[in-house]
Amino acid sequence: MLEGRATYIELKVDDVVYVHEIIVSLTGGNGGLVSHGVLDLSLYTAWFESGGDIVKYAALVFYNIIVGHPFINGNKRTALISSEIILYCKGFELEAHDEELINLTLKVANGEVDKEYVTSWFKEKSGRSILWKTRLPLNSKERRSRLRDFTLLLYQKRKIVYDTLAKY
Repeated sequence: MLEGRATYIELKVDDVVYVHEIIVSLTGGNGGLVSHGVLDLSLYTAWFESGGDIVKYAALVFYNIIVGHPFINGNKRTALISSEIILYCKGFELEAHDEELINLTLKVANGEVDKEYVTSWFKEKSGRSILWKTRLPLNSKERRSRLRDFTLLLYQKRKIVYDTLAKY
C-alpha cells in the first residue's frame, strides 16, 4: 500500500463544492450542486474501495464524480481538479500530457472505460512530487485559501485541459 493508508484524505464534500465553484468561475458554465448525497457517496465509496491507497482513492474520486454527475455543469473539471488536489496533498502528481488527461476524462464521461481502467491509469501516471506534500488546514478560512491556491495553481498548470473540458 502507498503512504497514507488508514489516514482519511482531507478533501470533504464542502471542499469539493468550493473547488467546483472556483473551476467553473475560471472556465465557464453553470455552477451548482444537483445532489449533495451523490457527491458525499462519491467521496465515501471511493475512500472505502481504495483501502487507504491514495492514488486509487484519487482515481475513484475522479471516476465517481464524472459518472455520478453531482453538479449541474463542470463535473469532469471538478473531478480532475479534486483528484489532483488529493494527490498533491499526499505528495503525488499526475505525470500525463494534456491530451492524455482530456482523452481519459472523455472516455469516463462516455462510459468507454471502467473504474479499474482508471485506477490502473492513475497508478501508471502518478509520480512522487515531494514539493507538494501538505495538509489542508482545519481552520475553514485558511482551508479555503489553501484550496483556492491549489485550484488556481493546477488550473494554470493544466489550463488547456480545463478549458478544453469546459467545451464538453
